[in-house]
Amino acid sequence: MGGGPIDLDATKIDPSSSVPDKPRVSRPLDPTKADPDSTPREGGHPKATELTRGAAVGRLMILRRLGVGGMGVVYGAYDAELDRKVALKLLIRGKGTETARTRLLREAQALAKLGHPNVVAIHDVGTHEGQVWLSMEFVDGKTLGDWRTLANPGWRQVLAVMLQAARGLVAAHDAGLLHRDIKPDNIMVGDDGRVRVMDFGLARAGGDESGPQRIVPKEPKRSLEPGQPRPFEARVSALSIDLTAAGAVMGTPAYMAPEQFHGLVADERTDQFSLCATLWEALYGQRAFRGETMAELCFNVCDGNLAPPPSSASVPRWLRRVMERGMAKEREDRYASIDDLIAALEADPTRRRRTWGLGVAAALGAVAWLGVTHVQREQAVADCEAAGASIAEVWSDTSRNALKEGLRSSSEPYAQTSADNVLPYFDAQAEAWREARTDSCLDTRVHDTWDEDTLDRAVWCLDDRRMELEALVSELSEGKKAAVRKAVGAAARLSQIEPCRDPLRLRSMPPIPDDREAVRELGSLLSRATALDAAGDYNGGLEVARKASAAAEKLDWAPLRARAEHHVGTLLKRIGKYPEAEQVLEAAYFQAMKASAFEEALDTAVTLSGTVTLEREHYDDGLRWSLHAEALLEVLGEEERGLRRAAVSTSIASARSLMGELEQAKQHYVRALSIQEKILGPEHPNVAIALSNLATLHGRLGEFDEAKALLRRALSVHEKTVGLEHPRVAGTLNNLAIANNSTGDYERAKALYQRALEIRRKTLPPGHPRMARSLANLAVVHRNLGEYERARELAEQALGIQERKLRADHPLLATSLENLAAVLVATQDYDGARTRFERALKIHETAHGADDPRLVGSLNGLAEVALAQGRAADAIAPAERASSLHDNNDGAAPARATTHLLLARALWEAPVDHGRDRERARALAEQAREELKGAKGRDGARAQVEAFLSAATAPPPSEPDPAAP
Repeated sequence: MGGGPIDLDATKIDPSSSVPDKPRVSRPLDPTKADPDSTPREGGHPKATELTRGAAVGRLMILRRLGVGGMGVVYGAYDAELDRKVALKLLIRGKGTETARTRLLREAQALAKLGHPNVVAIHDVGTHEGQVWLSMEFVDGKTLGDWRTLANPGWRQVLAVMLQAARGLVAAHDAGLLHRDIKPDNIMVGDDGRVRVMDFGLARAGGDESGPQRIVPKEPKRSLEPGQPRPFEARVSALSIDLTAAGAVMGTPAYMAPEQFHGLVADERTDQFSLCATLWEALYGQRAFRGETMAELCFNVCDGNLAPPPSSASVPRWLRRVMERGMAKEREDRYASIDDLIAALEADPTRRRRTWGLGVAAALGAVAWLGVTHVQREQAVADCEAAGASIAEVWSDTSRNALKEGLRSSSEPYAQTSADNVLPYFDAQAEAWREARTDSCLDTRVHDTWDEDTLDRAVWCLDDRRMELEALVSELSEGKKAAVRKAVGAAARLSQIEPCRDPLRLRSMPPIPDDREAVRELGSLLSRATALDAAGDYNGGLEVARKASAAAEKLDWAPLRARAEHHVGTLLKRIGKYPEAEQVLEAAYFQAMKASAFEEALDTAVTLSGTVTLEREHYDDGLRWSLHAEALLEVLGEEERGLRRAAVSTSIASARSLMGELEQAKQHYVRALSIQEKILGPEHPNVAIALSNLATLHGRLGEFDEAKALLRRALSVHEKTVGLEHPRVAGTLNNLAIANNSTGDYERAKALYQRALEIRRKTLPPGHPRMARSLANLAVVHRNLGEYERARELAEQALGIQERKLRADHPLLATSLENLAAVLVATQDYDGARTRFERALKIHETAHGADDPRLVGSLNGLAEVALAQGRAADAIAPAERASSLHDNNDGAAPARATTHLLLARALWEAPVDHGRDRERARALAEQAREELKGAKGRDGARAQVEAFLSAATAPPPSEPDPAAP
């Protein structure tokens, strides 16, 4: 490798961060406080003037902040003069401002000259309060990294995107400009399908790095011969102002070429290297070069030590070879230009077309048999591609626009966000289907690696996925209210295409029946039922599923009968008919097992587990069905990190959690989250649900900091995928508020509860049970803040809604009764509190049994009321019972401390002949002290314990002996 010695500090770095910028610490913003970087301070990093909504910058009006980088803050803005939305980049204040200002001006000048559809367009440039700004094209879309995570595209789709980016770079090179920082964050994939290269903040003239020079072609591009390197000459330009000391490194290490690490002259082959490194990451999901430290990364890049791609990747070898050449450590070994790289990337050997002409005709005549073979092969390729392209009958620009408009037509406040975010899932599903259908055909008819039976099974599987897609597109396009609410989640749950390309999985399928047309008709009915379920029309889905079930029984093909009954059972569960659902699902499970339809049996077992665990509250049975599903994973040979394994882990975790086995439950929730993040990406809606599940478990264990961190992540994902005013956001806000309330941050909890309530007021009817939940939670935090009248008002509203909507013994009523009773205790209405605690306890016992830990709240309440009324002896029994429930179940230590202190007080204050035991009382208080150690937000409880122990160690006053009988 060329260049001088490299002396890099081996400190662990983030290889994606640009150098030589100083490290930046990322932290969540507190919406209730000013941005700490919005005001100047001595030392530290540059600051940005924070522009608020409505602020004017020239003729532009600020709408909202979009993001911040090393050079500037980017805002969405409105250009009133040209009546369009733009992106405004405002230079960060601070050290090096003049240098950075010059760089920003140069960026504007450079980009303004390009005018290419694959390069972000610059509209205007100016200054605002001494800070340079530029306005540029506003792109509705996502960075390459975010797009890849969300869309989960196939390799052809990734390649199509990167070819557009490459053409944008060609335009820059033709204008004499290098980018020098190509990476996923600098490539935008627009919702319109157009790709733009952006952020030319490091773009500068090529040539000598130490002087003000730029690169320009010596002669027009058209005069170059194929494969001929483009010559450059130096020319002084006002655009090329030197911004770094000689030898300084510019770029992002994970994507930099060896010459950039050495501080050598860059040319267009440097951009080629970064482009191929970016393409490699987009295709394989991992970086091209490994390195935990800057030194390790540098040596791997400069020695050409590419990281081996994952064995599961389906990227063709010819494409890998192209990228390897584009990332050769010596520039001379790379392609001479981006044009040549594009030509190589487009030379897909499976897509070459026939060239007709006299020469070909002559060749065919000379070697007829070779010619016929060639023509037949080419025709087979064309037929396979046509089979893949048939997905356009289901998903095309027409159906895409119809779906988008249907969702947007709803009056729901989150309709626009749902419409925008649902489309990438359908795009990805359609592209994956097209690729799988094409490749399955090629493997059989061209490459001769599959037999016809495997192809037949693959087509059967893919037809099922196609019907599912078609039915969901049709249902969501109608724009029904429930469908809009569930649209993103429904699209995110579309069945994976990959199993249809797995020969082992295909061979394990039950035999395909002779009457295929009848089975396809039934499959279409079931796809319709699935779509109605996904869109929230449960009664409509149940009607269709029952029709399919009746038809399946006549057809007498066991796998389809099992599948139809699974649909019926699922929809019965949705409408609350739990005993019937359990019965139907159990029959479906055994039908599937008899037919060796093990995948259907596994999925039914998971559904059964959820039904009997969550709805029927038969926890042992729920766990048993989860273990049936786990055993079937092994029968199927399900990969260790497959989504079915994640579903089973979630099922086991749910059952064990409700059985009080919290630590075991946590292990399974962690495993499920890890699998889903790996397969679906960190910002998938299903990952947000997994985060919330794990957060709830941490909360039950008293690990509220962990719970809050997970819920903040879940909230961020939900806000991005379904919009700021979606009911799912309200649910996550509610859970986050509970965690803050539990740690004593009542003001923040109140703000979060209030936001959740406002969302529900906009999206739910006034008497909806979830409205009651929000009102009850607000009542709790108002009580904690000492605002008792408001707390009582809210608690009574919540209870009133639930008593109108729920049966008299519904468990949710017990929770609301406990909340209201706690407020009554605070206002010294002890008789009213006792009545409600007793009713809540009875409901809990009926719903959950006498040994369930959910009885603790009512039991503690009854003990507290008795103590407040001077009936210490009456407090002993409920407190003893609550303590026993804690001992027999996992639970948060602070919650146990509350019960132990109540029992200590009862034992201490009780009359001598009615259960007094002061030695045990002191021991319980000491135990409570230990249980409160390190617990956040429990200062009041700690003070109560210390006050009790202080009094308990004082000499007791003398008391007369009890009177003789």
